[in-house]
Formats: sequence, structure tokens, C-alpha cells
Amino acid sequence: MSYDLAPTSVGLLIVIATITFYYIRSRTERIIGDAKEKYGPLTEPCSPGDYMWKLDTEYNKCMISAAILVRNGTLDDLNVATEKLIQDPWFRRFTDRLALFENLPFWVKDTDFKKENHVHRVLLDASQRPTNSAELKEWIGRSIVADLPIDRPLWKMVILENYEKCDDGSGDTMSCVLLMAHHILGDGVAFNNMMMTMLETESQVKGIKVEKPKQVTPTKPPAKARQTPAWLTWLFVALYTVPIMGKLIISKNDVNPFKTQNVSGRKVVGMLDTPIELSRLNAVRRKLGLSINDVFMGVISCALQRLFARIEPDNKVECIKTAMMVNMRSSPHAIKMENQFATPVFDMDVTNSDPLVACKQMAPVMEGIKTKPIAKVFFTNVALVANLFPYICNQTLLDYLASKSSCVLSNVPGPSERMYLNGKLVERLAAWSPQRKSCSFGMTMYTLGGK
Repeated sequence: MSYDLAPTSVGLLIVIATITFYYIRSRTERIIGDAKEKYGPLTEPCSPGDYMWKLDTEYNKCMISAAILVRNGTLDDLNVATEKLIQDPWFRRFTDRLALFENLPFWVKDTDFKKENHVHRVLLDASQRPTNSAELKEWIGRSIVADLPIDRPLWKMVILENYEKCDDGSGDTMSCVLLMAHHILGDGVAFNNMMMTMLETESQVKGIKVEKPKQVTPTKPPAKARQTPAWLTWLFVALYTVPIMGKLIISKNDVNPFKTQNVSGRKVVGMLDTPIELSRLNAVRRKLGLSINDVFMGVISCALQRLFARIEPDNKVECIKTAMMVNMRSSPHAIKMENQFATPVFDMDVTNSDPLVACKQMAPVMEGIKTKPIAKVFFTNVALVANLFPYICNQTLLDYLASKSSCVLSNVPGPSERMYLNGKLVERLAAWSPQRKSCSFGMTMYTLGGK
């Protein structure tokens, strides 16, 4: 009897699933139509992959922050640069606010938008005003934990003018432009593209015509690059999901000085006072036969070994779980303001104080991330949860992944030319990603102007 009912039960489940699917789709289409009627035709839904990053807690705001140090920079310079963003439809999220309509998030035009609410000069008493690099970092750490008003576009740029005199005898002063933007607007790659749009290259400032190399007409038609079939990619993702995600789920939590009970809102930031020449880094990697990421990760693992040995000599930390930001966009061009990245988690060995040994040990780890679909597995699984499950499930998953990691690392390549803010030279640029749960340490290597 039970065998006779089996086909009927399966058929009934298929019918119920089909009806549910069409109901959800028709309801969503109706809500989108009603939202456009209420807020305007340019209203668009906030994707699950973006909205899942609305993870603010009372003491920890999910914001991406960056500091741009500019010679003789002024509020007028910042206003000119931000005006380019506001007038560019590509960056419309800087004039859109987030609104919930029938429990669905939408990007809607902020009819009360005023640039003055988002861009202004920092006015501090003499006792609170930074006068050197160390005090500047303290001020940045206090500033980037502040909340952003939800009834406006979720970003802010402020400038601290002339906080320090340059020590090269030029008489110039240094100003700091501080950007704070919510992660829901986009990821680090999107914000890097946004900042490069604000800035100008040295060629543009000096009016130098950069000649593009002439294209040579090929005698033979170029061979098409072999593309992996989509079904094969999904098959690999399915096969790797259990071993990769399962290993992370059953792994023990890290025990090291960076693991805290909870990130409580206090932010300690750092940046290099003297940037490293990229040519030196390239010379090292060529000598060792390694990639930039191999050297970057190796140097960090060596530095962490020395740090742990100094601050907690009795804590014999052998490795830490590290998340690395990987851009998942299929094309490097036309980067939209959105979240399209993965953070694969891997074990970083922290037992070597010799940087050469540490770099060579990290090489196979980085090669595995490039050759195996590890990043794709993380990206796909997080995207599936974001699209199929309620928002609370997204938050739980991201918090769980964050609790398993000790730090987040990223390598952001920028233009090889020196950059300018409205004709004023940019000396340095630093960026900080938001931290979550007990994952309290992060580092970004930013390449700009050959440094």
C-alpha cells in the first residue's frame, strides 16, 4: 500500500512546491510594482547578497572605512571630488536611501538629499585635534565606529584639514579625508573603484597624453579561450562543499591573543607611516619565485609569530584561521556598487620567525585557493543562504563563519601612477574592513602609485 502512495506523495509535493514558487514570485513582483508606484520608477530591490550585510549591533557597525592623506587638501577639493560621484548614475546608491516596503528592502531616491549632510569639515578643539600620525590613528579609530542615520544614504566623508606639517621642508600640510560607508552599499572592490573615480591620475592632472599601444592586426583569428562549462563548475562546487564547509564546521575555535569574547565597538587602526616601494616587494617575490600574495601572507604569518611570542610567550599558537577577500566578479570592468566577493578560510602557520621560510610555506596554500574552487564554494553557499532563507539565517551564518576566523586579509591593487584629489597629491591611502563576532583583526595591502 505504501509503495502505491509513494508516486502520489512525490507528485503532491511537486505540485505544492510549484504553487508556492509561483505565489512567492507573483507576490514579489506585485510588491516591486507597488514600491515603484510609491517611490518612483527608479526604485529597485536591494539584493539578498547586499542586504545580508546589514549586521549592525549596538557596539559594532558593519562599515567599510578608508583614509586618504592629501597634501594641502581642503573641503573645496573634497566637494569637487564627491560631486563627480553624485552626478554619476553609476554611483546612484550615494543618493539613494534604504527603505523597507512590505518587509522587503528597496533602494529609493532620497528626495531630501543634501551633500552637506554627508560631506563636511571636522572642527575639533585644540586639545582634541591630532597633531601627528599616532594621534591621527586614534582619532580615526574613534570616528569610524559612529553610526550612520538610516533615513539618508549610508555614507559620509569628512576632512580634517592641515593636521600636520610635512617634514620635507616644503611648507605643505597634510589633510586627512575619512570615508565611512555601510557594507550594504558594496564590498571593498566596489569602494576601491569608487575612490579611484574620485581621484585623478598624474597624467590627467599634468595633461599628459598617454598613448595606447597600437594594436597589431593578427594574421590568424585569435584562439578562443576555453571556458569551463557551467554544469561542470556547479558539479565541482557540489563535490567540494561537504569537505570544505564540513572541515570548517567541525574545526575547533582558534585560541590566540586576537580571539576575544566579542568585538565591543572599540577600533584600533594602523597604517604604515612610510609606504613600502612595490619594486622592493617585486624583487623579493621574483628572487623566491613566488607571487605577491605568497609574500604578503608569509610576511604577515612571520610577524604574527613574533607578536604572539612577545605578548603571550606561554601561548604556543601553531596556526590561525584566516579569511581572505576574493573578488568573484566575472569581469574586472564596469564594477558596480554591490557585494560580489567570497572569504575562503584557510589555516595560516604562525610557527616561523624566518620570513623566507614563512613565505615558501604559504605558497602552496595560496596555490590551492587559486586552483581549487574553494572561493566559489564559500561564495555559492553564502549566496544560497541569502536567497533562500530569512535574514536571521544569513546573520547567523556570517556570525558563525566570523567566529571561526581570527583575521581577515585582503590585497587591493591600485593604479601604478600617483593619484591626486582635485589636483592635490595623495600621499597615502589606507582602508579597514568591518570586524565581526570574535574575529577582531584585519589587514589590507593597498598598492597605489608604485607603493
